[in-house]
Amino acid sequence: MANARAIFQPVPGLVTHHKNIIDLFPQSGVKEVWLSSAFVNSAGISALHAALSAHAPVTTCVVGVRNGASSVQGLTGLLGTGSTLYVVDTGTPYRIFHPKIYAVIGENNASVIVGSANATFAGLYNNIEASAHLSLDLSDPPDAEFLAGLVDPLKYLIKTYPENCYQLVDVAQAKQLLTDGVVEDEDNPKISAPIGIARNGAKPGQVPLMGLPKSKGLPKKAKPLVEAVSAIGEAAAPSSGMTQPVIYGPLVWVKPKLPRSDLQFSGATGNATGVLRLTQARFVVDGSVIDQTTYFRNDVFGKLNWQSTTDGRETAVLNVALVIAGVLIGTYSLSLSHDSAWESGQGNYTTAVHWAAATQHIRHQALVGRTLRLYAPSGTDSPYVIEID
Repeated sequence: MANARAIFQPVPGLVTHHKNIIDLFPQSGVKEVWLSSAFVNSAGISALHAALSAHAPVTTCVVGVRNGASSVQGLTGLLGTGSTLYVVDTGTPYRIFHPKIYAVIGENNASVIVGSANATFAGLYNNIEASAHLSLDLSDPPDAEFLAGLVDPLKYLIKTYPENCYQLVDVAQAKQLLTDGVVEDEDNPKISAPIGIARNGAKPGQVPLMGLPKSKGLPKKAKPLVEAVSAIGEAAAPSSGMTQPVIYGPLVWVKPKLPRSDLQFSGATGNATGVLRLTQARFVVDGSVIDQTTYFRNDVFGKLNWQSTTDGRETAVLNVALVIAGVLIGTYSLSLSHDSAWESGQGNYTTAVHWAAATQHIRHQALVGRTLRLYAPSGTDSPYVIEID
């Protein structure tokens, strides 16, 4: 049966996470070591260097990048220990790799610290951090199952998402991540926000968006959205009461402050058009604001089967999952229209989504002023995702 104790740093009388992690390592009998950290920097890795180096042949480190905190110096330090190093790049700064696990595994027992402390100097010494230290008896099935529940998911990510969870083998690879803007430089810090210079998603050709199920919490704004969406969700839910998780592809457009007209309300502030107007909305791709007159037709929806009409327009069918405040309302086949002549006469947009059957779900006062996000498909047979929250 596991023995557990709490670690709360830096409350007086309790030692640091660094001391507790170092104490996990015995002098011999180590079969396997796992280090999982959202963030790493050179000072944190330097503090752990001796322990990791002593067990390098059996040590695997899994570290998050594209998070505005992990540094090229931290990765270089880990490579210097001789440990096997994987980095996790989800393809977006809005879903980062975040588990902090330190596990030293022997033949019949294991010692694990799992909690909030990253492998940074602040995480190991100074931050207010809380973790649990567990001593496990691997002959006891619940203890063995607990350990597997921590380590097996790391192995799963590495095996299942090789484009997102990949091994670094030399310093040149770490420096390339710096060049790509995926990690930070401690000698030339550029962090101006919590997500730092990696605040943008991956560029085309870098890494795909990691295709894990995504859950959404309650909306942040104090508008009566929950009640309205609850009713929408109940009306649209399948009879079985079960829905499949929505898999999000890359984020391709954001439209903040949805106007009444896009939500099909008529009135002084806008007329119901029957469509979602795909405007510029100051959306930036590769450092430049998009040209909405070509971006949607050629880049976002370029692979769809477009057909020309007699009046000079082009149309295509858009399969889209509609998610409102975390509720999957349903999947719809909506029409797309594109007409270059619209640019001058209709709000400087040339491409539009026709709401059609989805109109009843988006025409709600609680959605006015909310943010709409459009995601590309996560796979060949997957739908686009329109999310409003």
